[in-house]
Amino acid sequence: MSSRPSLSDSNLSRLSATQREQVIADVIADFSKSDNVLRDWKGKIVTYYELYQMVQKKKHYEGLADIFVPETLRAVETIVAKLYGMFFSQEGWMEYAGRDNNGDEGPAIALTQLNRFQMDTNGFKSRVMDSLRQMVIAGLTVRKILWDFEEVRRTKISYNDKGERNPIMDVDTIKDTWTFEAVDLLTFQISDISVPYNDVQKATWIGEQYRVDKNWVKQRIKKGWFSSVDEEALEKSSEATHSNASSDVESRLASSGFSNTDRKGKIEIMERWGLLPCSLVYTKEERIKEGLEEDDLCECVVIVANNSAILKLEKNPFWHNQKPYVVCPYVPKEFELPGMGAAQIGQTMQEEINDTRNQT
Repeated sequence: MSSRPSLSDSNLSRLSATQREQVIADVIADFSKSDNVLRDWKGKIVTYYELYQMVQKKKHYEGLADIFVPETLRAVETIVAKLYGMFFSQEGWMEYAGRDNNGDEGPAIALTQLNRFQMDTNGFKSRVMDSLRQMVIAGLTVRKILWDFEEVRRTKISYNDKGERNPIMDVDTIKDTWTFEAVDLLTFQISDISVPYNDVQKATWIGEQYRVDKNWVKQRIKKGWFSSVDEEALEKSSEATHSNASSDVESRLASSGFSNTDRKGKIEIMERWGLLPCSLVYTKEERIKEGLEEDDLCECVVIVANNSAILKLEKNPFWHNQKPYVVCPYVPKEFELPGMGAAQIGQTMQEEINDTRNQT
């Protein structure tokens, strides 16, 4: 498989087979612990979405009507619309302000215009609407803040003094902006649910566990985003690594009437952002330059495929050196990351309303 060399290739080349296996084992162990902690909570999330989608699982009384009164749906959409309007109804809902009058006004206006352009480009408002809906239904919303950078090669034609064509290969940047990406709560993993929602960076690590097509991985290898792995590693069956996260996603789809049991050609990804030994991503010379000891920890990203191959192992690429996740609960609960949503608050009332209507 031809690909551009990646930083992960360089990092992995310094590690022995035993060290690579240990990295994979540590990631699997971390995700397994998180999965045990979040197991019941994720099961409830599937229930909350069923209430929102008016999925009638069973009737409490035989021989009665099968009516599902859309109270949860009504409550969620009313709250989401009001929150969205509160944020975006004013023309100047977002703007930078200078700290003083010594030349700050011009840059503040420029930054405001730049950010508004970027928000329009990446569909920020519609993505906030989705985030609000997730928060109100499930009690928590999680979003990933990344950077979308893309270049294309183009052949440009210039002419010399004699009028002769002179083709020039040039590279144009067509995307260079931040993104606000959805995170499925059923694939979300974290080291500790007791971290404060307004300071989630205190978590040792945050990650996601999801399934992708094989071509999705291959394209990222070609672009140099992932390390080069042989075809055999990607061809390994993912049946053995079928996780609770993917089972939860299938359960949610099944409750909506969809069947998604075909796992052929799918690859399970474990993406972990958080602390790892610096020796995994720095050379000895780099550690000395940074003033780091071999056993010091630093913010890194590691991506494992099918419990068997490392696709990415690099230090955190962002200048702020933080995990690229933000979270917000609907109704916060002290010392717990997940909050309460409208579906949870009104769950028993929804059941009572359904029973009363069907008996009537």
